[in-house]
Parts: sequence; C-alpha cells; structure tokens
Amino acid sequence: MIKGKRILLVIGVLAMCYLLSFLSKTGTSAWFVSGIEAKGNMVNAVTDDLISVSSTLVSCENGQAQVNVSIMNRYEIEIPIQLQETHHHLLPGETFSKAISTAISEGLNEIQVPLTGFNRYIDEMIEIPIDCNNDEALIDSEDTSLLETENQTNDTEEVINPEHENE
Repeated sequence: MIKGKRILLVIGVLAMCYLLSFLSKTGTSAWFVSGIEAKGNMVNAVTDDLISVSSTLVSCENGQAQVNVSIMNRYEIEIPIQLQETHHHLLPGETFSKAISTAISEGLNEIQVPLTGFNRYIDEMIEIPIDCNNDEALIDSEDTSLLETENQTNDTEEVINPEHENE
C-alpha cells in the first residue's frame, strides 16, 4: 500500500511539473500552433481618390463670368454630391457638368464654388482662377458651343432619379 501511494505521489508530481511547464511558455498553451502575422496601414480616402474636378473659364463679359465645372466619379460606388444648390448622384465613371454664372467685381481673380458630398465627407471649395483682361484665358467660341451642348446633355438636376426621390 505504501508502494502504491509512492507511485501515485510520483505520478502526481510529474503531472504537476508537466502542467506548470505550460505556464512558463508565453503566448499560447496549444500543442499545435499556427501563427500568421500581418501588418497594415489604414488610410482614409481623399477627394482626389473619389472624384476628379476640372473647371474652365468660358466667358467673361459685362461683369459676369461663366465657368464650366465638370466632376467625374473615379470610384466604384455611387457618390451623392452637391455643387452649389444642385444635388446629383454620380454613378461610377459618370461625369457631371454644370455651367455657373457669377457676378465679378474689379480686382477679383478667382471664383469659389462650394462642393459637398457623402454627408460632408467631401466639403471643399473649388477655386477657379479668372482673368477677364486676358483673352487667351477664354475658350474659343467653337469650344463654348460644344460645352453648352455637353452641358445640355449632362444637365440632370431637372430630372428626379426615382431611386432618390426622398432627398
């Protein structure tokens, strides 16, 4: 009986040593360990990643400047935008153009047009330089008529998209 208790005591001490050896290991106590390590960097998108904005001075006469602003969706999802008071949903790859007329005063060298989108994630001022004294800055009359026709074909602020009637 004493011999049986000693064997049981030796087995118990070995089992305790075995179990305590797992506590000394750092990391895991699993027998089969598979490790994967990855490092990454998360960066928010900027406006240039989502849309591209271009603007052109069309005419500058009688104290009025007319500019054409084009916005193209560069991303693969629909982007809601607001250019001044015009709301529009840009589909992937779609370009929205709008002619904007504004009064100019002496010494004014740029026009600022507000652009917002994605619940103000995009909230920028488009700064359009103007030089009414320089005739070279203006587009030829042929290009102006082309811009007007393009603006008429892209003029979608009058049409209500049935998917977005509630906005």
